[in-house]
Amino acid sequence: MANISSNYHEEKDSNQEFIFIYLKESEKYIFHFDIKDKTEVLRMLGRYAAKDELPFNCNDAAIMAQKIRDTTYQYRDSTQGTLIHLVEQDSSLSKVFFSSELRRFSID
Repeated sequence: MANISSNYHEEKDSNQEFIFIYLKESEKYIFHFDIKDKTEVLRMLGRYAAKDELPFNCNDAAIMAQKIRDTTYQYRDSTQGTLIHLVEQDSSLSKVFFSSELRRFSID
């Protein structure tokens, strides 16, 4: 139980920034947040999925929520700059890189 509590506090004190880009058909969803705002971002995914006017559905929200949980946990203590995670709905594309590496990667 102490490990869960200490992980929670580590996450709240971190300044790690994340950018998640979700590509679905012709739509692009970009989520830019600090680790301390992760819970609000997860809630926002559900609100987006509930909007009929967006093609973002419950399946998309579930995919992104899992990616956000996994990636923010894995890289929570990173000091390499802003983490960027690119996810494409209809393929196995899932790239993770840091802002310090942007010169080596382009999105067309």
